[in-house]
Amino acid sequence: MKRVLHLFLVLLLLFVGGGCMSAETQIGKISFGDPGVHFLSVPFTFTDNLNNSWTIDAQNKHNLNCKGLKESVGGGVQIGSKNRSASKITFTMTFPDAITFKSVVAIFSGYQTTTGDITITVGGDTIGIGQLNGTNVVDARSAKEASGKDLTITVSNIKSGVIIKSILYSYEDGNTASSETATISAAQWATYVTKHAVDFNNAKLKAYTAKFDAAANSITLSPVKEVPANTAVVLKGDTGTYSVPCLASAVSLTDNDLTFKDSEYKVTSDKTIYVLAKKGDVCGFYPLANGETLPANKGYIYIPNPSSAKSVYRLNNFTTGIRHAVKADTQSGFRYNLAGQRVSSTYKGVVIENGKKFVVK
Repeated sequence: MKRVLHLFLVLLLLFVGGGCMSAETQIGKISFGDPGVHFLSVPFTFTDNLNNSWTIDAQNKHNLNCKGLKESVGGGVQIGSKNRSASKITFTMTFPDAITFKSVVAIFSGYQTTTGDITITVGGDTIGIGQLNGTNVVDARSAKEASGKDLTITVSNIKSGVIIKSILYSYEDGNTASSETATISAAQWATYVTKHAVDFNNAKLKAYTAKFDAAANSITLSPVKEVPANTAVVLKGDTGTYSVPCLASAVSLTDNDLTFKDSEYKVTSDKTIYVLAKKGDVCGFYPLANGETLPANKGYIYIPNPSSAKSVYRLNNFTTGIRHAVKADTQSGFRYNLAGQRVSSTYKGVVIENGKKFVVK
């Protein structure tokens, strides 16, 4: 798995020119297994991080078993078994109009006896090939750019089961995104997953990272101004729809435990997957129950120890950058408002002094 992650990082740098990505270039990625996309049979349809739809299908698929593999054993989804395989497997994504695919990488492996031919095509034009060879991790990649409406990755002449680990691709959509749209409900809080790098510096909408502190069993929100693409954040604002300007790039966020999955995910344990919701008058992070479905591209926080997890992490109990503001000034006696700004002794409202919160009327 470490080698797969290394390949992803290297290829990503190649795609974005050493970390500076044009606003016209989109980077799609799919990780299979745990964590990532799971499927137990084919055909199967899912969406990736760019909300592009994919279909996986196979020939000779009767009684073909599929199994998601945990990251601890390398990750991926096993299609078939040592003694049972499909004759051909296809991964297909189709756009309404032709676009230019700049690079495509598909990472596979298999059993000791696995063989097969990997072909990458765009609009019927073959742009890359690869060869499955036992348990070796194979990264089939495109050798040239190509334009077309559809991208297809095919594995044919298969012997034994195939394990798909990940797909990474980039394309030019022909349109430079100038803004994204975010909607805030009556709860006045929401989670949001960015498609592009976005700028909250001048927006009425406020963005926060969310960090789970296991020792304190609490969640801390910290304000951020610029958010990179494919990142989950918490938003605060009045009810309505907001236009948030896009940036060419933004630095990766640190201390952010809010994340998301590219496809629907069925929860397998109570009090582990927490999503933002409002129940009655209480808005906060609530757990999804065992068997419930987490929607694709829905921000969530993973709580590693369900035995001590709370039934809800209320928003009004969160620290929103105040902890850092107070810690930075070691002098006692200063007061701060809920935005973490220092205020005078005549300030009226909720204040924090010496780490304690109270109301001044």
